[in-house]
Amino acid sequence: MARKARKKSSTGIYAVILRGYDNIFGTKMLRKTFSEAANKYLGEKLMGIRFFNDHVHILVRESEKGISLDMKPLITSFARSYNKEKGNEGKVFADRFKSVPVETAELEAQCIEYLNSGARTAPYEAGGVLNAAVKKTMPQSKKRSEAKKTILSKSDAPKPEPAPEPPKPKKTKALPSWLL
Repeated sequence: MARKARKKSSTGIYAVILRGYDNIFGTKMLRKTFSEAANKYLGEKLMGIRFFNDHVHILVRESEKGISLDMKPLITSFARSYNKEKGNEGKVFADRFKSVPVETAELEAQCIEYLNSGARTAPYEAGGVLNAAVKKTMPQSKKRSEAKKTILSKSDAPKPEPAPEPPKPKKTKALPSWLL
């Protein structure tokens, strides 16, 4: 089944939601690593960022390449760093990132205020015109037990079973040489 195309923003500004498995932004060090990567790969296009334990909200202005190509190096760079640090292999993020077009200056101001404050709900998540669009694109978060099954550390990976030993030949009584 083909994916649904992202909605284009007339202003070029997007509220991006990037959901991870488990507790990927639970430590200050991981948040710092992601922030540094965001500054490196998005630079001046990064308008704001807010961390939660299992996801991050970003306000970003897309370049001429488009939002998908802008986010790709950031996501892959952080995933490599995270897997290297934790000794994991495989996916770090639950799904592709969600992007909500920010079409008005008022909504942009609300988004920046949300990213800088302790508000509980994002303006693009709570009521209004964008609420229905966001709810349709947001995945139902997986239960933690399912997420833990998805990410295995190298030490938790199943170890291959040893090969079975070949059967030993049956011992027979030695025959006298004159019968051979």
